[in-house]
Amino acid sequence: MSWKDNIRFILVEPKEPGNAGSTARAIKNMGFRKLALVKPFRNITTRKEYLRYIKDTDFLIAQPEKALLDMFYLCLKGLRKLPTEELDLSRINIRTFRLYAEKIAVPQFQTFIRKHKMV
Repeated sequence: MSWKDNIRFILVEPKEPGNAGSTARAIKNMGFRKLALVKPFRNITTRKEYLRYIKDTDFLIAQPEKALLDMFYLCLKGLRKLPTEELDLSRINIRTFRLYAEKIAVPQFQTFIRKHKMV
């Protein structure tokens, strides 16, 4: 048992799912394992929002295609910038990406990913 197993990170009322995802990845990359969310994402009320994630010990890790869609969504909202010409899409299954993208019924989002030649 590592001393890192005695430390738990607590994220209180994250406003965007991307905040929790970024925090989880940073914590895991530093070798920690415990993250607690208090009152996460007021708009998430069903288990459906957690689809396309993989459970890894105490973390939910987004599949690459889902993570990319989440990043595009944050870019659309003006919360992140993403130079698409610098993306390494070698691990992205374009067919899966398109399938997931079709399920997002937000016209601005569909326009955004077409503009960036992702569908």
